Amino acid sequence: MSPEHIDDKTPSHASDIFSCGIVLAQLLAGKHPFHKNLDDSYEHAAFMGYFSPIKIKQSVNEIESPLALENILNACLNPNPEQRPTAKQLCDVLICKNELNPIR
Repeated sequence: MSPEHIDDKTPSHASDIFSCGIVLAQLLAGKHPFHKNLDDSYEHAAFMGYFSPIKIKQSVNEIESPLALENILNACLNPNPEQRPTAKQLCDVLICKNELNPIR
């Protein structure tokens, strides 16, 4: 769930970017990016943006620019939907069209 879902706001394309970021983080980093400790629920962590910055597993050799991918995946998890990348920005990094500066 995106923070806007948690806050009972109307979801948008940015909500899908958030969800996509979580799935890609789990696939590429091997773990869920949000902390879940005794004091915080997932909802609170997602809403407040408390997550472990994504680090791509070194064993994923097919990725040409792990840093660009890490940067954009971390941006996908921004609690503010206006600060998340667009689908096109995410797609461009995933297919290595804009490696140096994925988010403008």
